[in-house]
Parts: sequence; C-alpha cells; structure tokens
Amino acid sequence: MDVKAFDLVVTGGDVVTSSAVRRLDVGVRDGLIAALGAPGTLGEAARVIDAAGKVVLPGVIDPHVHCRIHSHHVDDLPTVLEAAAAGGVTTALVHLLPTATVQATPLDLLEEFRDLGRREAPIDFSFHAWLPERPGTLEQIPELLAAGIPSFKLFCAYKSIGRMASDAFLIRAMDTIGRRGGVLLVHAEDGELIDARIAVQRAAGRNGPSDYRWTHPHEAEWIAVAKTLGYARAAGCPLYVVHVSTPRGVDLIEDARRDGQRVWAETCVQYLELTDELLTRWGPLAKISPPLRDAAANEGLWRHLAAGRIDAVGSDHSPHSRETKAAGYRDIFDAWYGAPGVQTLLPVMWDAFCRRALPLPLLARVLSEAPARIFGLEHKGAIAPGLDADLVIMDPDREVELRSKDQIGQSGYTLYEGRRVRGWPVTTLRRGEILVDGGALRRRRGGGRFLARRSDPA
Repeated sequence: MDVKAFDLVVTGGDVVTSSAVRRLDVGVRDGLIAALGAPGTLGEAARVIDAAGKVVLPGVIDPHVHCRIHSHHVDDLPTVLEAAAAGGVTTALVHLLPTATVQATPLDLLEEFRDLGRREAPIDFSFHAWLPERPGTLEQIPELLAAGIPSFKLFCAYKSIGRMASDAFLIRAMDTIGRRGGVLLVHAEDGELIDARIAVQRAAGRNGPSDYRWTHPHEAEWIAVAKTLGYARAAGCPLYVVHVSTPRGVDLIEDARRDGQRVWAETCVQYLELTDELLTRWGPLAKISPPLRDAAANEGLWRHLAAGRIDAVGSDHSPHSRETKAAGYRDIFDAWYGAPGVQTLLPVMWDAFCRRALPLPLLARVLSEAPARIFGLEHKGAIAPGLDADLVIMDPDREVELRSKDQIGQSGYTLYEGRRVRGWPVTTLRRGEILVDGGALRRRRGGGRFLARRSDPA
C-alpha cells in the first residue's frame, strides 16, 4: 500500500511568517499544516502544488465584514463569503447587525446565521454581536460568550437610525464585557457633532456629495475615541476601535496602550488607499462612515502602519447597490453608508505594500496574525505546524485591472475600478482544500466552519 507522507505539499515558495520570509515547503495533512521544511525535504504527497517564483501567505482574516442580516445590504452571507474567498480571505468575522427595527435578539441572529453559514459558507467564519439598547440585551452576553462569541459591537453615532448607544448603555456594556472577558468593538465617531452638522447642511440646502465630508470631521473621531478609551479604562474592558480613519485617532489609541490599556486599532484599506475625491466621481456609492479622507490622512495612517501602531486592516465590506443607494442622488444624507471591498482587500494591500517597499511579514501580521490573536482564532493566522492549512499563493508578477464586472455580488461596482495591481492570489487553500485555482474560484458554497472563539483576547 502506497501511503504518502502528506495529503498535499506546497513546494518551492517564499513562505511569509510574521517575522520572516523563507523558501520552504509546506506539508499538509488532514487539513492542518503538518510540517515545514527546506525545498524537496518533506517526502512524497498525494498532491503537489509548485509555488516556485511565488509567495505563500497565511490565509487572510478579514475582521470587519457586513452582509444582509435583516438589513439593507444586497448580498447574503454565503455570497459575501464567496467574494471573500475569491480575494484570498479564508476566514471572515461578520457583524450580526440588522436594521434597528428588527426585534430579533443577538442570540436569535447567531442561531439563524450560524446555521446558514454551516450549510453554505465556502470559508470559515464567526460573528461579532451588536448589542441594541433594549431591555435584556446585556443579559445575553454570558450566553453569547458560551456560544463562542466574545466580541461585541456598539456605535457612538447613527442616532437617526437607532444604532447610537447612550453613554449610560456604553458604560454598562463595558462593565459587563470587561468582567466576563470579552472585547468591545466600537464605531468611534461622535454622533451629536455629526447630526448637528447634517442639520446645518440640510437647512442651507447643501445636500450634494461634496457636502457630506464636512458633516464627519476628523474631530468627530477624536472625540469618540477619547471618550470610549476613558470609559473602557474605567471599566477594565478590552477595546478594539474599528476603521480608524485619522492619524490622530491612532495617536490617541497608542498613547493609551503605552499607558497600559488593552486597546487595538483597526483601519481599513480604503482609508489607506482612497481619498474623498471619489465622492465627486461615485457620489453616494462612495459614501462610507467614517468618510474617505484626504491624501495627508492616508499618508499619516501609512506611517502608523509601518511603525506597528495599527494592529489590523479589514475591508468593512458593506455591499449596497445603485438601487439601495439611489436616494443619495437626490440628497446625499439619505443614502446608506458603506461600499463593497472584501474581494479587493488583499490585492490592493499587497500592491500598496510592494509600491512602498514595506516588509511582507508586516502584511501577514495585520491581515492574519493580529486578527487571529485578538479575536481568539486559535488555529488561524500563521503558517506553522499544527495550525489550519489556510494558505494564499500570490503571483507577485501577475498584473490585474480591478473591474466592477468581476466583483462577486449584487453591488455592481468597486471603488477601485480601473486600478491596476501587481500581485494576485492565484491559489487559495482553506484547511487544505483548494478554493481558488489559477486565479479562479472553484468552491463557491459549503465546506466552511463556524468558529467558536475563546474570550479574554490576547
């Protein structure tokens, strides 16, 4: 009987860890990374993938994804995770975030969408639970933790659509989460300042796309970051600030971290690579929150990222279509927030890292290792024996033009339309199974696992 040492060997590639790039073979057995070794030393395998001339990254973990969860998003959970897989994402953390009028509890939503994902998701997944300010919500936190959901979401903005948490509720939630060993994700923009400015613009008849920027000033982020840092410190609650869009926002987080606070900064690829000029081109399709900033803010965030002060980079994928954004063509303030981005996260970040000559281990840290560590994904995030064989093989020389028509889902657009990127995910493995081969998505539905996660983030 011919028994092979491995189910699969990826041979001859430059393997990226969080600290180095080394020419290694990767041996896979039973969905796990079983061994790493010098090229040609691992022995026989049932299948061999030749990665010579290519770079092998750990599968991307997108910590910030939205889909249609009784909400206005146009794509359901399986479709969004298909788009993720096509772009080299092998694990996604999805927000359980319905519209505020939906009365389902966080536990109800977890059960419904966990079951849907188990049936149809092509990649592994877990959830962040939004905590609506209603009686009984905070009492569900222990049950959510027991079910493997240790991360919770609150908003400092969006009062008009019922998502903005009062300060009292924010404090109570932090106290409960801190005592139970969870982590709070916060959308840090000051809703009072934003709403006051929207009222000024509307009263003056200034409701075009270019009038949107003034309503979400940098100061709105700084105020909310400072407030939530103070509350979290008093409560002893670990804090993860999502989609930080200003350099000073990162400064505030870094100052708190130096002072011993457990806090992490996430930014998104669009705040690094896109500017508010796109509001003129795309109108409401480019309306996101926080808004796109200017080139100076982009550069400031890149400096923070290069210095290790930004922990993770996500997509904040929020799939809306021209139809669901249509009200914004009449009045920008009536358009829904958000734009798609999970499928382009890795290609755009890879291209940007190469243009800036930044080290690939840093890319692996912000796209894989840090999200795994912060959110309790114990078998994910790196290329090491014993971890899941989630791998992305990048062809560093392949150039691709990003086009709206190539994006999976009903949004029908990408804000990167026409951009050429150098470097492309040509093969993606999820626990050793090939999802993308030759740059084409082969596995569209099924096979993904719900990941129950531990509490007490590292």
